Amino acid sequence: AFEHRMYVPLASVVVLVVAVLYGLSLRAIEDESARRLALRTAVTLATLCLIITTVNRNRDYAEHIPLWAKSVELSPWNYRALFTYGQVLGRDGQSEAQIEQLEKSLKIIERGKTHTGLGIAHARLGDTVKAIEHYEAAIRTDPSYVLGYINYGNLRAREGDFPAAVDLYRRALKAQPNHGQAAFRLGMALYQNHQSAEAVELMGKAISIRPELRGADLWRSWILASTADDSLRDSRAALQIAERLRQSGKVVTPRLWDAIAAAQADQGKFDEAISAAEKGLEMAERADDLELINGLRSRLALYRRGQPYRETEPISVIKRQDEDSLD
Repeated sequence: AFEHRMYVPLASVVVLVVAVLYGLSLRAIEDESARRLALRTAVTLATLCLIITTVNRNRDYAEHIPLWAKSVELSPWNYRALFTYGQVLGRDGQSEAQIEQLEKSLKIIERGKTHTGLGIAHARLGDTVKAIEHYEAAIRTDPSYVLGYINYGNLRAREGDFPAAVDLYRRALKAQPNHGQAAFRLGMALYQNHQSAEAVELMGKAISIRPELRGADLWRSWILASTADDSLRDSRAALQIAERLRQSGKVVTPRLWDAIAAAQADQGKFDEAISAAEKGLEMAERADDLELINGLRSRLALYRRGQPYRETEPISVIKRQDEDSLD
C-alpha cells in the first residue's frame, strides 16, 4: 500500500518534470546538440528529486509501526497491510497487539501464513492451546506451507514431544523436499528421539541444501564423535567437520570444542582432548551455561582418566521461542 502511495504519484511528477523541461527545450533551442544537453539536464534534475524524496521516504520507514498503522487506517480492508502491521508489532514484542491485527487479516482472507503467525504469537504468550489450534488450522488451510509445519514442530520439540516433532518436520520436508531448515530441524528432532543415524543423514542433507547452516555440521560432528553406536561413530569424520568449522571462525563455541575433544579422545589423543575440553569449559563458564559447564566437567574427568566419552542419552536441546519465524 505504501509503495503505491509513495511511488506512483512520485513517478508521475518525475515524468511531468522531464516532459515540461524537454518541451521547453524543443521550443527554445534549435541546435540539436543543445537540445540533447537540455534533456540530460532535465533527467538529472528529475533523478535528484527522486533521490531526495527516496531518502526522506527511507527516514519514514525507520518508524515501521506508525507507517503501517497509517497504512491500515487508510486501507482497513487490505489483509496484507493488516498482516504486516501485526508482524511489525510482534517484532516489537507487542504480541497481544499482533494477535489483534492478524485476527482482522484472517477475517478478510484465511491463509496458512496468518494462522502460523497467530500460533507463534500465542506461543510467546504461553497459550499453547491457542497456538496449537492455529498451527492445526495453518496446515489444514495450506498443506503446502512449510513454515506451518516447522513452527508447529518447534512447539512440540520445546514440549519434549519429539515423536510429534519428527512427524511434523517430515511433513514439512515432504511439502518442500529442498528446504534446508526443515531438514536440519528434522535431524535435531531425530537425534533427540534416539534416531542418531538418520539424524546424521538429515543434517548432511541440510548442509548440502544450505551450506550456511553450520549448526547442522556442528551437531553432526558431535554425534559422530560421541555416539555409543559403534557402527555409526566416526571420530575421524567428526574431527574433519569440527576442524573445518573452527578454521572458518564462524562457529567457535563451547559445543564445538566439546565435539573436538570427544573426537580426539575416541582416537586416544587424550592430551589434545583435555586441552580442547578445557577451552570449551572456559568459554562455557564465561557464558554462564550451567548445563554445558557440568557436561564438560564430567567429560573432562573421563579424558583425564584416559577414557573416551560415549553418549547414551542425547543432550537436551530446547529450541527458543525467538527462533520461531515466518522467514
